[in-house]
Amino acid sequence: MFRSYGKAAVIAAVAATCAYSEAATIRVTGAASNVSAEGAARNTTGATIPVTVDLAMGAFQTRDSVIRLSLGGITGAKFASYNASSPSVSCTDGNIVLDVTRNTAAQGTWDFGIASTSGTTSSLSCTFASLAVTATSLSSGTLTVASAVKRVSDTDFVYDTASAKTVSTVASQISSISVVTAFNGTVDYTDQQGLGFDAPGDTAAGDITALGSADNLVVRVGSVADTYLSFASNLTFALTIEAESGKTFAWLDSDNNGVLNNTTGVGRISTGSSVTLDTAKNTITYTKTATFTGTAVDFTVSFAHASATPSTGIAIEPMAFPAASATVSSLTNSALEVGSWGSNGTTVKIPYMPINTTPGSSKIDPIIILTNRSTVTGTVTVNIVNARGDSCAGTLGTIEGGQTKSLGGSPLRAVLAGCADYNIAAGEAMNISLTATLPSSTTELFTGYNAESGRVTVVNSLNGN
Repeated sequence: MFRSYGKAAVIAAVAATCAYSEAATIRVTGAASNVSAEGAARNTTGATIPVTVDLAMGAFQTRDSVIRLSLGGITGAKFASYNASSPSVSCTDGNIVLDVTRNTAAQGTWDFGIASTSGTTSSLSCTFASLAVTATSLSSGTLTVASAVKRVSDTDFVYDTASAKTVSTVASQISSISVVTAFNGTVDYTDQQGLGFDAPGDTAAGDITALGSADNLVVRVGSVADTYLSFASNLTFALTIEAESGKTFAWLDSDNNGVLNNTTGVGRISTGSSVTLDTAKNTITYTKTATFTGTAVDFTVSFAHASATPSTGIAIEPMAFPAASATVSSLTNSALEVGSWGSNGTTVKIPYMPINTTPGSSKIDPIIILTNRSTVTGTVTVNIVNARGDSCAGTLGTIEGGQTKSLGGSPLRAVLAGCADYNIAAGEAMNISLTATLPSSTTELFTGYNAESGRVTVVNSLNGN
């Protein structure tokens, strides 16, 4: 099909022999400057981005030459399919007949054959007003359009070229993922046996059934407003939280069936669209869908006990959470600082404790005996500083309810074996800070040491009260 545009003029006989590289110019109008990558990818209704191209030719054009518009900058970008009656082209300052029936399927180029021309076309300006780009062909990047001409004597489009001009910037509509409120709960070992958080706590998220005090993590997702092609459907927010090394979220699955049940379970977590716990019970994955249109969206993950006065379940382990990771679409923040859970358990200071493992009269064995008169199982950790100021830390193990356990023998030596600056064979004098996730009112600690002269009692901050 042929269409004729413009005003008649006279073409110079020598026009076909003249070559002007980079002579034409392109101006893009009518296109959206910002396009949502998510909106483009999720569109299933054949949506397109309209584009108007003004092409000012800088060289003489002749019959049977072909003008090509080419998309660039984004691999796979395609013009929308069209028929013989499209696009709408208007040209000025000359007569030119274009054949627009060359391409009928979506592709990255659009050709316009010059069926005939007359007059001087070096100053010809044409407007292609009905172009469109297929939304689903776009990915993140800068979409451009360029033009060039292939004459009868050419093997490629190298004549009267126009440098690429930006059509649209395609980018994720998600701009940021950050922590608004970090975990800061205090596990209550004084009144709740470590089963819940000490009040005052946070208000549990609306999708969690709990009466006890909660501790919340709030993660905020920012997005960009006023992008062309808004989301056709919701996007998924995915958050992964790992427990501190050596600790777990077992208290959320007290019946050990791998299911987080917020209806009958004692440990509760806000459900979102989905919350899963891995088989080792040390990684939680939280997902929820939402629409992002420029207003910040907050996601609240609540942890709580079902009861205001917990009496059953597994104790919550105080922990310093490692960095968590959250993702929405193409944006991931893998270094979210999500806070920690402390406790109001038992802390005991042992200001002086000697040790010397050399056999004979110099040998000194520390004695640390802990009695747990509560019904819960606690973890005992230790921080040690010697007389030179060298410090190290470790775990002395766990102690179940109603038990007495010696921690000053092999458990303490195992920790000291990892203290690179210590020489326990030659003898060390230590200042020990011991922490047990147990109620202080039901925890007893005897400290001392065995030496050649016999057993010597060491006063600590618990038995010295």
